[in-house]
Amino acid sequence: MLPPDGIRAKGPMARLGSFKPDPVKFHRRLMTSKKSAAMILVVAIREGGTMIRKFALVVLCSFIFTSAMGDTNTMAKKKKTNPKVLIETTQGDITVEVFPDVKVTAQNFLDLVSSGFYNGLVFHRYVQGFVIQGGDPTGTGMGGSSKTIPLEITEHKHDKGALGMARSQDPDSASSQFYICLDDVHQLDGNYAVFGRVVKGMDNVLKLRQGDKMIKVTLLKK
Repeated sequence: MLPPDGIRAKGPMARLGSFKPDPVKFHRRLMTSKKSAAMILVVAIREGGTMIRKFALVVLCSFIFTSAMGDTNTMAKKKKTNPKVLIETTQGDITVEVFPDVKVTAQNFLDLVSSGFYNGLVFHRYVQGFVIQGGDPTGTGMGGSSKTIPLEITEHKHDKGALGMARSQDPDSASSQFYICLDDVHQLDGNYAVFGRVVKGMDNVLKLRQGDKMIKVTLLKK
C-alpha cells in the first residue's frame, strides 16, 4: 500500500514532499547501489511517516532477501567440483581428481584423455613404495605426445595417491607420462608438478605392476 497524497515526511525525507513511488522502478534503482539503497531505506524507516516506513520496510526485506540469494548462488558456483577421470586398468578401476589450479598441466592431461591418447597404453615403470608410471605410447619410458609443457610447481604435495607429471632432466619437458605415488614421497616436492590425486580405487593402484595396461581412460561427466 502506497502513502496517500499530502503525507509529510520528517527530517531528510521531507524533501520528497508527496511520496508516490513506483515499486518496480524504485526497486531497480535500489539494486544499482547496495550501500546507498540500504542507507536510504534505513533513513525512510527512521524518519518517514507511518505509511512510508511500512513501504520502506517491505522493500528493505526484499532487498536483503535478493542479496542473500545472490550470495548463495555465488557460493554454489565456487563449489564446482573438480574434473574427474576414470582409469580402467587390468587391475581394476581408478578414479582421479584433477586440480584445475595447475592450469597448463591439468588441461594438457584432460586434452590427452579426451582424445583417447591413453587408451591401451601400459604402465612401463613400477618402483615399490614409490610410484607406478605410464602414459608413454612407446612403452619404453622415452616417448610422449606431440608437445611438451612447462613445469608448474604449486602447493600440492606428493602425498600417497598424488598424481604427478613425469619429465626428463629438462624442467619443461613434461609431455604425456604421469605417475601415481604409492606412498608419501615428499622428496619430489618442488621438482615435479602434482596435478591431481586418487579419490577412488587406491587399492587397485597398489596392485599395478610394470606391464599392466590402461584399458580405457575417460573424463567423467559432472
